[in-house]
Amino acid sequence: MLERSLSSVDYPSGRLTLIAGQKMLCLAPHPDDEVLGCGGLLSMASNQGLRVHTVIVTDGDQGLGKPIVSENNPRLNESVNAALVLGLSEPEFWHWPDRQIRYNTPLIASILNALRQHTPDWVLLPALTEPHPDHQALALAGMAALVESALDCELLFYEVGAPLSPNTLFDFTATCERKWSALECFVSQEELHPYKRHAMAMATMRALGMGNNVKAAEGFWQTNAKELRRQGALSAMCVW
Repeated sequence: MLERSLSSVDYPSGRLTLIAGQKMLCLAPHPDDEVLGCGGLLSMASNQGLRVHTVIVTDGDQGLGKPIVSENNPRLNESVNAALVLGLSEPEFWHWPDRQIRYNTPLIASILNALRQHTPDWVLLPALTEPHPDHQALALAGMAALVESALDCELLFYEVGAPLSPNTLFDFTATCERKWSALECFVSQEELHPYKRHAMAMATMRALGMGNNVKAAEGFWQTNAKELRRQGALSAMCVW
């Protein structure tokens, strides 16, 4: 049972302050991760005047349940259509092999180039608590690239396939219908898994403790590049 007088102590109190003109870079392992994990934040950031750029590292062809020629992969168009629904520009696709992302020099170098090109104020990565190996490798490579860069930016780890213990919650009630509509663009994935239903359940759970007016929220583990350089991977670890 939630006791209102204590909820501010027991529930994450971190809030995100978004400023028009800031730049946000989201790195997603597969098409749809960017919407499932942080579509609400990306959409509202764009609405508030931030410049949002999304990179999708793989084509996600292993998630189609059958072999397919890359040119006929529907997941790329699904992410493009979802971005339009969210009010975002078209994602950048790197076309790396699905389920073959590795924590290695080429991936770190690619991310470092993206950081230098976009000079983001905000960087979004999959959480280290994600069970999918592509998510884990991208998170580790993103952290390594940030350490090597000279950027002083905020870092947000988002959840997709597994809940994390967030220290920051983001209320996206105002645009939640956009996220649900964007998820409907991923027809190929909804045929295999009820991702939209799961995302809605997660958003409802994250809204707990944020007040009666909050209907949908996303959870993040927030740190920054400075702490990442000081503590290493410990700054990205969710703590009890």
